[in-house]
Amino acid sequence: MILERGFAYLAPGNMHLIIEKSGNSYITRLLDTVKVSRHKPSVDVMFRSLNNTVGGGAMAIMMTGMGDDGTIAMKELFNNGAYTVAQDENSCVVFGMPKQAIEAGAIKDICSLDEIADYIIDFANGRRK
Repeated sequence: MILERGFAYLAPGNMHLIIEKSGNSYITRLLDTVKVSRHKPSVDVMFRSLNNTVGGGAMAIMMTGMGDDGTIAMKELFNNGAYTVAQDENSCVVFGMPKQAIEAGAIKDICSLDEIADYIIDFANGRRK
C-alpha cells in the first residue's frame, strides 16, 4: 500500500508492518514472520524498517503500552538523528513502553497525548528537528 499524507496506518493482528521506499513513494508491507520482543506486530520491526528507509529524517512516537517493544529500534532511530517523542506518564493508560524508551535514552522530547498532534504538524512543517 502506498503511504499517503494525512493517513494513519495500523498493522493488523498477527502481522508485522514495515515501511519501504518504492521509486518516489513509500509503501507499507506486511510480514508474517516470527514474534519479535514477544509481539506480532512488533514496534521494533516497524521502527527498524523506518530507520532503514528514512533514517534521521524520521519522526517516531512511543505511546501508551505495556512492556519494552520498540525501545531497541527507537534508540537506533534516536542515534541516527531522528526526532523521537514519548507520551508522558500522566496521559498514558500504561506507561511501560514510553518509560522504557525514556530510560534507554532514546527520546528527544516528552509530551502529553493532547500535544502529540501538534508535534506531528510542527515536524511536518519543519519546526522540529
